[in-house]
Amino acid sequence: MWITPALLQAAPLPVPVDADVRCAAALQSALSAEKAEVHPALAAGMLYYIGRIEAADPALDARAAVARERARPDHPTRYQGDLVRCVEQVTRRMKAFDPKVTG
Repeated sequence: MWITPALLQAAPLPVPVDADVRCAAALQSALSAEKAEVHPALAAGMLYYIGRIEAADPALDARAAVARERARPDHPTRYQGDLVRCVEQVTRRMKAFDPKVTG
């Protein structure tokens, strides 16, 4: 993936938005790395975080923010940890609405 220098030098995001961007980036990376049978769940989780990002900061270009996160040199080493954290968060939210959800 090719990122322009302007994308790499964007202003820091507020902590909650940054955490959601990291989740969306981790889920997008997982879509490339994981088996096809988990893609629907990963995509649903990614949409959850994109919705949170856009609700918190409607002016933010969420796509560019996720691309910047994925372009960080440390993203490959930390995306698994982010993925676990983010999937746990989405699962907790899902269980709040449907106690039959497993995971």
